[in-house]
Amino acid sequence: MGAGLIGAETASAALALGAEITLIDPVNPPLVPAVGPALARRLHRMHGERGIRVLTGFPAAVTAEGQEHCITLADGSAVHADLVLAGIGAVPETGLAAAAGLDTDNGILVDGHQRTSHPKIYAVGDAARVRLPDGTLLRRAEHWEHARNTGATAAAALLGQELPVHGAPWFWSDRHGVRVEGAGSMAGAGLMVIREKDGLPAAAFLLDEYGRMAGCAAIDGGFTVRAARRIIDRRIPVDPTLLADPAVDLRKLAR
Repeated sequence: MGAGLIGAETASAALALGAEITLIDPVNPPLVPAVGPALARRLHRMHGERGIRVLTGFPAAVTAEGQEHCITLADGSAVHADLVLAGIGAVPETGLAAAAGLDTDNGILVDGHQRTSHPKIYAVGDAARVRLPDGTLLRRAEHWEHARNTGATAAAALLGQELPVHGAPWFWSDRHGVRVEGAGSMAGAGLMVIREKDGLPAAAFLLDEYGRMAGCAAIDGGFTVRAARRIIDRRIPVDPTLLADPAVDLRKLAR
């Protein structure tokens, strides 16, 4: 249940080991906020092309029936399985923080120093959520690199040192023999630019209203994502026509 990064990775690995897989997700395609609609559709199609049964629906209940499990969907249909994996997202553990009187809202709220609403308490990692000076709440990041970076920021703040500057957030995931990577954010408003390879979408870029790159995602495009991350960090305006042209080396645009 859940065809995001965890569900897709597990489905791919289990299929390679000979399991019969049914993959259920309420959204078709999943991962649009992470990679954009074009890449999300291509990635999701990979499951069915390799023999995985893909269902779009909302799991309403999971019950045990002897040695099996029954997943009942909201439309009344049912799926029977020997094993069930629920890869349906993470909920931040904020109980201790709330009990201590700290501000929470789908995470422990922190400022740019990783400082909570109590000046002597800091929070880092997946459960921490940044609140900007104007009150805007940023989306929580659930990635090992983010946990490492926020730890470094908190350490510098506690020592009174200059805060480190971190690059755009980055992630990677493997499925069915391909690797998908992303940097920045693909979830905001703006112009979506697609770069194709062999007639298929291979990379997607999101440009903001000023023509600056906000996010990038690519399939088997590690060099592309690394170059895009430099462009994002340096806030370089880019020509969407050049981004869409597979003959243009993105590394030249990052200089």
